[in-house]
Amino acid sequence: METKSDRSANVLWVAESNFPIKGGIKVHTHDYYHLFYVRQGPVDFPVGDQVLAMEDGEFIIPPPGTPHGMNEIKERMVRCYEIKFSVSSHRLERLIASLPPKLPRDEFAGALIRELVEESARGEPASPTIASDYLLTLINYLYRHYGDRVEVTTGVIDTTGYGQVSKDIVRYLEAHYQQEVPLQEVADALGFNKNYICSAFKRDSGMTIGGCLTIIRIRKAAELISFSDMNLTQVAEATGFTNLSHFNRIFKKIVGVPPGQYRRMFPADILLPGDVEKSPEWLEQNGFVYSVLGGKKLSAETITILEGLAPGGGEPA
Repeated sequence: METKSDRSANVLWVAESNFPIKGGIKVHTHDYYHLFYVRQGPVDFPVGDQVLAMEDGEFIIPPPGTPHGMNEIKERMVRCYEIKFSVSSHRLERLIASLPPKLPRDEFAGALIRELVEESARGEPASPTIASDYLLTLINYLYRHYGDRVEVTTGVIDTTGYGQVSKDIVRYLEAHYQQEVPLQEVADALGFNKNYICSAFKRDSGMTIGGCLTIIRIRKAAELISFSDMNLTQVAEATGFTNLSHFNRIFKKIVGVPPGQYRRMFPADILLPGDVEKSPEWLEQNGFVYSVLGGKKLSAETITILEGLAPGGGEPA
């Protein structure tokens, strides 16, 4: 049964499949995810360069482009739920990528899969949306309980104490600051709505997403001024500013001096590492400069000061 939805996790096809003894599936690939939930095993699934021995209640989710199949069945008929699906969110892709190749028997996950299959079989007008909601819940649940939650750090903003959504927002801004970053784009990439990410980020960081983007751009601009031979027009273009006069005005507002004066005051090629190890009083007044020249992340205290200087606005641009 084919289903369609406009959600970030879309169920494409669902089946209750039975494979007889001597049956199986040739190794193949496709451009969507393919979940196999073993209702009755045992059965061996070749996935990538592994062969996964599966028992009742266990399941796998081969990602797009990964060769997978089912070896010849030898003991008894194999019964599976199959769910083919796609995701349109980078966040969901990361969550699925963090999962182990084989997922263990889990009563709640199994119940979600059964509900998804049964809902898809109903074929009612609301079924595609409900099935996709079950799928989204399943992905988040699996990540929470089985995902490899290795922390990917940020480069500019110290996100210690931030929630996961806010950390993902900072990472996205740091990766895309050179271009226009509409708020809807950030929301779509993370798989949440705009209101949610704005309130979550404000709660965790004390600043707006637009203000954070401005701070990241000015920090990157200061690095280029200190460490590169780019002229100021090139620096402005490389950090997402539409014109030089706007860049000069925002830079002076946040850093305290125009970019040309900053270059004359803090040329990195004549500073030694020890030169940026200053007194507490100097650091309090020049935390931004210290972070640039010392290769440090912007601290919460420095960000609080800068946020009051940065153009806020809820909409990055």
